[in-house]
Amino acid sequence: MKPARKSTLRSEIIIVLLLLVFKMKENSFRRIAMKTVEQINQRDLRELERRKRQQEKKPYAAYLLVMCIVVTLIHVVDEISTNLGNMVQSSVVNEFFVTNMGLEYNEGLATMATLSIAVGQLSLIAPFYKSLADRFGRKIFLVLNTFGFAAGLLICYLA
Repeated sequence: MKPARKSTLRSEIIIVLLLLVFKMKENSFRRIAMKTVEQINQRDLRELERRKRQQEKKPYAAYLLVMCIVVTLIHVVDEISTNLGNMVQSSVVNEFFVTNMGLEYNEGLATMATLSIAVGQLSLIAPFYKSLADRFGRKIFLVLNTFGFAAGLLICYLA
């Protein structure tokens, strides 16, 4: 008898909750329906006035000039960042590989290319990094990143 009483009580609670939800929805529908035609007309008039004010505003006179300046700056920054590796490559090879390690320029360039390829392989993980972090936890990757950063700083310190 007791289990039947519990299920009956649960079903009564569910029915009461459903009735309350239905009553709340019914009240919200009534409130929406209570809006008068005048209220709707006033809202439409306010919207119409706002749109007229928007149309009356003069467009920014120097818009084309500002856009040209922005596009030019973007182009300049893009060109500099694209060619930065080529501009700095010879000085990096000379300073790190030729002067410090005693290699010839071509050997230093080959060593730098080899190191670049090895480091470039790490970038292949980038597309999967977020999903791996979601799967194994972000703390593990935070620790790995910290150790990688420390290793990079150590290499810079020893150079």
